[in-house]
Amino acid sequence: MPYPPVPPPEQPPIVYNLPPESVREPAVKYVWLTVASAASAKLLGPPMTVGLPIKSAAGQARQLPEVTRNDTAAQAPAAPDPLDRETGPSAPQEAIPELQQSLIQLTADRQEHDTRRQVFIASGNVQMRFGNALLQAAKLQVNLVNRIAVAQENVSLLTGEQLLLGERFEYNFVQGTGVISAARGSIFVPTTSEDLSGNGTTSLDATTVATGTVGEPLGADRPPENVIVTGGVSIGGDGNIPEAGGGIRRLRFEAERIDFTPGGWEATNIRFTNDPFSPPEVEVRADKATLTRLSPLQDEVRTSKARLVFDQRLSVSLLRDRLLIDRREREPAIISFGFDDSDRGGLFAERRFKPIATDKISLSLTPQFYLQRALKEGKFNDLSIYGLKADLNMRLTSTTLLRSKAAFVGFDDVGDTARASLRVSQSIKDYTLTGEYSYRDRLFNGSLGYQTVQRSIGAVLTSPAIQLGDTGINFNYQIGYQEVKAKTDHRRLIDDPFDPEENVTLNRFQTSATLNRDFILWQGEALPATAEAGLRYTPTPVVPYIQLISRIVGTTSTYSNDENQSSLKGSIGLQGQLGHFSRPWFDYTGFSLVYSQFIRNGESPFKFDRIADVRVLTAQLTQQIYGPFRLGVRTTINLDNSEGLSTDYTLEYSRRTYGMSLRYNPVLGLGAFNFRISDFNWTGSTESFSESEVRSGDGDVENRELKIEN
Repeated sequence: MPYPPVPPPEQPPIVYNLPPESVREPAVKYVWLTVASAASAKLLGPPMTVGLPIKSAAGQARQLPEVTRNDTAAQAPAAPDPLDRETGPSAPQEAIPELQQSLIQLTADRQEHDTRRQVFIASGNVQMRFGNALLQAAKLQVNLVNRIAVAQENVSLLTGEQLLLGERFEYNFVQGTGVISAARGSIFVPTTSEDLSGNGTTSLDATTVATGTVGEPLGADRPPENVIVTGGVSIGGDGNIPEAGGGIRRLRFEAERIDFTPGGWEATNIRFTNDPFSPPEVEVRADKATLTRLSPLQDEVRTSKARLVFDQRLSVSLLRDRLLIDRREREPAIISFGFDDSDRGGLFAERRFKPIATDKISLSLTPQFYLQRALKEGKFNDLSIYGLKADLNMRLTSTTLLRSKAAFVGFDDVGDTARASLRVSQSIKDYTLTGEYSYRDRLFNGSLGYQTVQRSIGAVLTSPAIQLGDTGINFNYQIGYQEVKAKTDHRRLIDDPFDPEENVTLNRFQTSATLNRDFILWQGEALPATAEAGLRYTPTPVVPYIQLISRIVGTTSTYSNDENQSSLKGSIGLQGQLGHFSRPWFDYTGFSLVYSQFIRNGESPFKFDRIADVRVLTAQLTQQIYGPFRLGVRTTINLDNSEGLSTDYTLEYSRRTYGMSLRYNPVLGLGAFNFRISDFNWTGSTESFSESEVRSGDGDVENRELKIEN
């Protein structure tokens, strides 16, 4: 086959053969060099200049099929054949600066070259690597002049952490634009911008998330494997401290057509989900979706007629048509609810914002509105029904961390309702030294109820967990010194004879040591991580087990008024879970039963750390009722007087991809509603959402002619 005429000088194609050890029979491999980034050039190594005859099945050298040319092309001076060792191109490797070139490697069973149109055609097991991307298809045409590629029939594109599948791809290497018909695949949100713009640095050999082995076909429609949960979003919290965090990083999608540019993409009839299995438990559908890149870390998504679909049946319209995707750590922009009867008057709503989120500084602000108090008192403009929480984390050095929290429970009387704390932790080898200050810290102390520490300042040294030889016993200890101002009921410390309690200030020196060891009595095996087995109602396969837990804690507290309190606490109990949470009825039982007893000497002058409950039994039971529904109860009882110290009730609806739970504690007057969305990782290909795959809306893709214009 004649070597093609030299195209325009601004984009000269250079075609080389790879060395013998890299060629598989009867495939042909080329390397095409174009101007690109240094990172992608280094990905495939230095360019090769060794020619290699193509062997036929009989072992004889053969030429690729000749392409009929017109007279003009025939009169053009013949260029050297790259397959001919003697006449092939001999540009020295050092003449091609590696930092200015990028390689494209092509492998196919058959190849043809149209010297007039400057188009090469490849068919049969086509694989093309360029930069950090791998393209596979049954047919491929590439225009060497315009740098336009068109692939069809079972096309797949793996670029960095992104996997795109379709029936037809059109891609312009120069402009970075393209079209995918009947598209589906998986995307990894944190690196989408870099991967699809061609600036990603992830090696193909290191990309195992969506594909497994690079040499295998990427577009095979098979179930995912090695499915693991990697986090997610949790909205809600425990009691009066709702928490939200995490993120959804990997999504599957399907669309009738996707047009993409370096600045974003536009999709028609798109569906996407966090579920690795099909049909998805939950998905978002939209007639049209457009992504616009606002910055390297922010994208804007606008949708048309977006709706949330549960189990392919229940459809809920989404009121928002605009979504901001921020690859920095952000909290979900959603309102959460909690219940706090003691401080906030019952049901309240809140929403968290993060005005500052960097690697070293994180500031979150959470405005709150006390719904039940406002309705009960019939006033919506009073400062007492509004609150605010603030959290500040700062990385001062590589070993020093500052944490600060503040809560304003109403703004009518800040001095009596605000709470705050400041902690600075310094790592010293495996130890941690923490200086701390707190204002109006609220603690729950069993039968003594809620206690408020008006003010405390001090420092605590915490040891790491230390294993005692081969015994399996873990040991750790703490040493602390604080100045504490809190309520006391010791008469000799109270100045007012008519006041039963009074705030006093004392210094407290405290040491504590813990020995613990857990014994696995029995452990079963988890079911396979599939949609119908281990991951039917939970994001993580359940491992049945029964465990014996044992713990001894010794604590000594000495106060500046010469009083002291020493205790030795022993705990022993059983905990475990039975079943796999996979069958519809009673296939999960979680339980724990722990007995604790104190041996006490002396008594603390403060009520917040006084040992008042000597013998305590804690029991917990969580039971699957039907399908994804579980009921739970956890209670703590003082065995000396049979008084219930605290009881939690939980109702949970758990699915693989999402879950909801409602928790209420009538003793503490606290409740919370939690909503979870799981994030998964997996290997293998990407299943279609349903049996009838998405098809392009402009006819039968397989039978269309490929066209590339000069």
